Amino acid sequence: MKNQYCFYRTTISPYQADDFAKQERASVEAIGNIDYCYTIPDDNDQKIILVTNSLTKMDSLQLDWKRVVLHIHPNSGYDNLPYSYVKNASYPIITGNPIRAQAVSNYILSAIFKYFTTFNSQSNWDPKRHWQHDLIFEKKILIFGLGHIGKILRQALAPLALSVAIYDPFKGYTQLAPNEYNVILLAQGLNPSSANFINKDFLGQCKDDLLLINAARGGLIVLDDLIIFLRQNPRAYAFLDVFPTEPANFSTLQAIENLSTTSHIAGVYNGLDIAILKFVTEVTRFFITEKPKTFLSRYNNIHLQNKIVGDLLV
Repeated sequence: MKNQYCFYRTTISPYQADDFAKQERASVEAIGNIDYCYTIPDDNDQKIILVTNSLTKMDSLQLDWKRVVLHIHPNSGYDNLPYSYVKNASYPIITGNPIRAQAVSNYILSAIFKYFTTFNSQSNWDPKRHWQHDLIFEKKILIFGLGHIGKILRQALAPLALSVAIYDPFKGYTQLAPNEYNVILLAQGLNPSSANFINKDFLGQCKDDLLLINAARGGLIVLDDLIIFLRQNPRAYAFLDVFPTEPANFSTLQAIENLSTTSHIAGVYNGLDIAILKFVTEVTRFFITEKPKTFLSRYNNIHLQNKIVGDLLV
């Protein structure tokens, strides 16, 4: 008897293990009644569970979309999934926000501590016991976005900072006064309302010693405007893990002393492959075994269609 479902993954990220597909196949096929498909089978009766990531180019997929019954996108960012596609999909699209939320939060917190509390090992006792640094407790922090990562950051920083504010107009946090904050953390998605939000006009309202950290999406920042701001304000500093175009060319940024760059690594960690395997297997199993209403209730907060607000994916 043929299996009812085909699990079709479009792309694997370069940081994943060479045998990731083999591991994923074993994990998924252990559910039963499902094939791990490297190509789409011709059998029109077999239903497709589509798995994408941030590298997937949706407009290049050649699928019989009527056969798709579930779309799993085990990534936090979903700006490569067109709004029109999400709105018109007749099947649930489940995103993997929880997979990387802790890792990205750790990256951002590490950057904050590195900036404010870095110290070096001392080979000899310093009789002056001198350590010149500011306290996070003296700083006002603004977090853009109150999603999975924003919530973790707020909870972690609230006891440490002078204040922690949120800007997320889709959740009722609409007050924005950039000149009040010492630290700005970007933790929101990329859509037409947030693209290029951090630009010349915004930065012109910020403190000259601003600490800016972006581990969300490169398109949130007009990079040229930020470079000018950093050059004009040597007391300011930025940590960038994401860029408008990736792979990014760091050679043009190396001369900027108050800028730290990394290669979109914030969400990468030792246990990532295992976490992805667990997530896609669990979602697939529950989809096959549970009633639709129960399944949608279980994944309500990462069901992408629920993130449609007007004509935006937020």
